[in-house]
Amino acid sequence: MIKVILAAVLFSFHFIELGRFGLRWKLPTKPFRCGICLPVWMALGLYWVPEWVLDWIIVSFATPVVYVFFRNLFVNLNKHT
Repeated sequence: MIKVILAAVLFSFHFIELGRFGLRWKLPTKPFRCGICLPVWMALGLYWVPEWVLDWIIVSFATPVVYVFFRNLFVNLNKHT
């Protein structure tokens, strides 16, 4: 269950914030540009996929999120030194 939630959140964050696909493709606001709606629909869809698909989604979408986190962390640390 945790993998489903994590995969849905990571995919949605990447789709909405990092890729901005909803804006780029001019998709309707809900659920494609809604940070609350899209993870719910993704979790419902991902509930029935095999576990290896969840692992693939988590690894694929966690890496850019972690990169952005560390990049922002180091930029902010360099500003304060």
